[in-house]
Amino acid sequence: MQLSKQKTELIKRSKSEELVKLLVKEKQLIQHVEQTETKREAIVDRFFAELGVQPKEKTVTELLTYIEHGEQKQALEQSVTKLIEKIVLLREQEDLNNRLLQQSMQFVQLTLDMLQPDSRNIHYGEHAKTKQKPQQVPSNRSVFDSKV
Repeated sequence: MQLSKQKTELIKRSKSEELVKLLVKEKQLIQHVEQTETKREAIVDRFFAELGVQPKEKTVTELLTYIEHGEQKQALEQSVTKLIEKIVLLREQEDLNNRLLQQSMQFVQLTLDMLQPDSRNIHYGEHAKTKQKPQQVPSNRSVFDSKV
């Protein structure tokens, strides 16, 4: 959660180099979480195997039905509740980061569009003569319509 908040501040302050370093650190943490998740799955599989149960789903809800000790059950429920709360907060923070990045990209695109004129409206040389419509001037009149 702390990294996500740091990311928000770096995005707000347009600190792209620091943001890249933070993203590398974040990627390492994600790999660590994935490794931990693999270990957790193995422990849950072993738990169900020791009980001799083949549940349809290996969820926390299913796991809680097989835990008999009140203290262990309550501790697991509290841990899961805290984890879910943190996940919700992290998702909200990452959603904010995503919106900030989108706004930043839109701003950059708008700035680029303003700095670079539309090349379709600029005509030079021979290309301009073929693209522009000649003005219709009656053949018996001069360009200047004046009487002397």
